[in-house]
Amino acid sequence: MLFAAAALAGVGLRWAIWGDAAGNVIGSVTEPLIRDGADWPIGGGASTEQTAPSGNQAQPGLEATNGGLDVASIAAAVTPGIVDVNVTVAYSGSQAAGTGMVLSSSGLVLTNNHVIQGAGEISVRSVATDQVYAASVVGYDRSHDVALLQLENAADLATVTLGDSSEVEVGDSIVVIGNAGGDGGEPTSVAGVVAGLNREIVAMGPSGAEQLTGLIEVAADVQSGQSGGPTVNGQGEVIGITTAASGGYSFEESGGAGFAVPIQQALDIVAQIQRGVSVGSVHVGPTAFLGVQVVSSQAEDYGYGAPAGGQAIAGAVVSGVLPDTPAQSAGVQEGDVITGLDGSSISSASELTAALGLLDPGDTVEVTWIDPSGVEHGASVVLMAGPPS
Repeated sequence: MLFAAAALAGVGLRWAIWGDAAGNVIGSVTEPLIRDGADWPIGGGASTEQTAPSGNQAQPGLEATNGGLDVASIAAAVTPGIVDVNVTVAYSGSQAAGTGMVLSSSGLVLTNNHVIQGAGEISVRSVATDQVYAASVVGYDRSHDVALLQLENAADLATVTLGDSSEVEVGDSIVVIGNAGGDGGEPTSVAGVVAGLNREIVAMGPSGAEQLTGLIEVAADVQSGQSGGPTVNGQGEVIGITTAASGGYSFEESGGAGFAVPIQQALDIVAQIQRGVSVGSVHVGPTAFLGVQVVSSQAEDYGYGAPAGGQAIAGAVVSGVLPDTPAQSAGVQEGDVITGLDGSSISSASELTAALGLLDPGDTVEVTWIDPSGVEHGASVVLMAGPPS
């Protein structure tokens, strides 16, 4: 489910799709996914590198269509491996919902990171059995919008069938399946076609932007709540994780536009998570938490970040401090601008979140901030465990 909210450092509660930009062709080498002590068969085992359409634009004239597919039969085959992901957001208690795909019979579930961002509790309902499981976050990659969950006490679950996203071409027929609207029940299925490859979009919230690259664009009526679910080909094989729908696109006034993370890209991230080491944008295990809500320092937009009539200070502007957290203990207050963490400069809210993503609960770090009067402060704090960011 996509909606905009302030970000908890390091927790961005939700994203909203802001727009797109010209993307670059990217590639990555697929590695075997460790599953229950064995190698997971990944279709093709090829690179995700593909040739982008000229100018990285969708092909004109493409519109949502069933492409001759038997959508009902495809959905019936895929649905047993789908789950509803229901989230209670930490501190606010608000609810959110999305979709997930079962990768292993023992309960590994693939979904979008934005579906579980800020989660205090996660419950997952198997569409096939209607059984509900508590879930924990194994790891996530914010910059690619991928998260891996583990269901508690799960066994003998049906799994999705994985395809090969490197073989996807513009014009291919696809079906998007998931928990449209977050209402639960039987998943909704919509047909469409691949409209573009290696697309780049900007996921935008008050805390700043995340650029998602290498995406498959589809002309299909994708809806919030289907995020984290499968985009499948005509054989019912997963070729992507449905990640975003944008109302700013239309194709011949028929259907909308959606985007999917190529499944090979997602499985590369899953493999890195299973190695158990946080590296780059991949975070493994509990999230280090400072306890502030932050926005980027754009005084003209947020009314923060400019001390005593001066220029806005580059940093993460504190729009709220949560009780009983390291930030509160250190004396950080609303209106302060965090400019440094653990010896590194911080110029935006997203930089603060990214820096915290490389740390662990229990780490001791130095935090530097400037108050609204322009006075600089610093304190040593011990980070606590918090919601996934």
